[in-house]
This record gives sequence, structure tokens and C-alpha cells, in this order.
Amino acid sequence: MLRFLIPALLLAALHWAPAAPAQTAAYVTDQLEATLRRRLEEALAQRGSAGELLDAMTAERDALAAERDELERSRDALAEELAQLTAAAAEPLRLRERNRELDQQVEALQAELAGEQIANRELRRNTQRDWFVAGAAVLLLGLVLGVVLPRIRWRRRSRYGEF
Repeated sequence: MLRFLIPALLLAALHWAPAAPAQTAAYVTDQLEATLRRRLEEALAQRGSAGELLDAMTAERDALAAERDELERSRDALAEELAQLTAAAAEPLRLRERNRELDQQVEALQAELAGEQIANRELRRNTQRDWFVAGAAVLLLGLVLGVVLPRIRWRRRSRYGEF
């Protein structure tokens, strides 16, 4: 654009420049004036197309700025939605972790319960055996006493001083 603006400015400067007192007569020919006019017309035509291009680029810039603003609003909305979804997703993750911990506790308690049930059965078996042994001992003692006591001769004491 500057390429065409400089010749146009030079042409305008030459056109409005005060005429210097000429010592010799100078003539302008149609050939030079025809070339300068052609250049001026080209410069004006290019300036017009440059203005159209500038208007088009300005409109495109404004459209892109509006699109950028819309995208920024959309980004902000999506960032807020992401934060909400992240917070919402954290709850199931926390619950899953808690569930896993509780499952481990249940397994540990079930193992402990199984051990206690085995110990309880063993104690019952031991208690039944102890009662069986105690009953057998009472029966055996009763038999021994039943056999031995009748065979013992008991001496009777007299009531009145028999020695």
C-alpha cells in the first residue's frame, strides 16, 4: 500500500508546489501528463481495493472477536461444569474406597468369627468330655464304694464305756 501511496503523494506535492521562477521555459508534454494520470488512477483504484480489503478484514476481525468471546464464555461454562462433575465424581470414588475398606473389615471379622466358632466347638467338646470323665469318675467311685463299704466290718462302740 505504501508503494502506491508514495507516488501519489509525490504527484500531489508536485501539483501543489509553488512554481519556482523558471529561467528557462519548460513545457509539459501530454506524454508525461498521460503517464502521471495513469499512475494516479491506478493508485486510486488500488486505494479503493485496499479500503475494501481493510473493511473486509475489519469485519472478519470483529466476527472473530465475537466468536472468541463466545468461545471464552463456553470455556468458562465448561470449566464450571467440569468442576461440578469432578466434585460429583469424587463422591462415588470416596464411597467405593469406603466400600472396599468395609469389605476388608467384613472379611477380617468373618475370619475372626470362623476362628471363634472353631474355638467354641472345641470348648463344647472339651466341656462334654469333662462331664463324661466326671460322670465316669463318679460311677467308678460309686462302684468302688459299693463294693468296699459292705465288706468293711465296722466296730460298734458300746455306749457305756467299753473300751
